[in-house]
Amino acid sequence: MEIKEWFSKVVGWDSSAVCFGSLSYCCMRRRGCPGERDRVLVGLYGEPLSRALEEYFLRKRVLAVHLLREASHRESVRGLMEREVEGIRRTGRRDLLSLLDLRPPPAQARTGPRGAPPGPPSTP
Repeated sequence: MEIKEWFSKVVGWDSSAVCFGSLSYCCMRRRGCPGERDRVLVGLYGEPLSRALEEYFLRKRVLAVHLLREASHRESVRGLMEREVEGIRRTGRRDLLSLLDLRPPPAQARTGPRGAPPGPPSTP
């Protein structure tokens, strides 16, 4: 969840109009979303909706790479991650490539020690 929230802030996907407050959590249905996803996407990426969806799907692929990089079984997903990275690189799009180069904050900075919320350590 922390990676999705970080990525949402980086790409400007936070929106109270969509489920769970972020496009990071929205579906990838091409035939329409029962919520407000499509309206929000057109607001971000412009008309027509098909172009807005393509922009959204490309960024979702970048998000997938970030999630795979942090997977607990990285070796199991290495091939999939490398294929996704290569596909994104083939687009030649600098905006997407710069998103690939970003790194989320370290897990401990996102959640604190041993999964605790960030903040000062508690005292017994």
